[in-house]
Amino acid sequence: MKKLYLASQFYVTGKSICAKIPDELKKKAVYITTSFKYRVFKESELDWHYKNRAAFKEGGFIFDDYDITGKSEADISHDLAKYNVVYVEGGNVAYLLQQAQKNNFGKYIKQRVNDGMIYISESAGSVIAGPDIYANGRPGKFPSDYGVTDTAGFNLVNFVIFPHW
Repeated sequence: MKKLYLASQFYVTGKSICAKIPDELKKKAVYITTSFKYRVFKESELDWHYKNRAAFKEGGFIFDDYDITGKSEADISHDLAKYNVVYVEGGNVAYLLQQAQKNNFGKYIKQRVNDGMIYISESAGSVIAGPDIYANGRPGKFPSDYGVTDTAGFNLVNFVIFPHW
């Protein structure tokens, strides 16, 4: 059975989500940072990111950070095999999809979720879990701005997610 927790702002719902995850799984978790690596942020712009990390820490999680950028399909498969929980951070969903298409990250995640891996996400990580990201485009963050022509998401769920509305 699939276990997905798709949030708009994780730090708002994180306490409730963390309570649903068994403690033994919280020690083998990976934090995908790719979706906010599309530009350099000022420290003051990352308040949401630090609140997410704090919510996970309060919930008992121990994460390894991982950026899929520049990784091969073999790297993804090898590097992420030991994790039981994946968290996909918010940020720019078009950039995240661009990077995921380069190494079949979505295909890997879909298979792992179908095999029991728990998928937790915020914003961009939630949008990409759906069948398509196109409806979430906005100035500077349209798929075409990143050379993305196939806007299919990971298809973990059969509905489109509009976070922050």
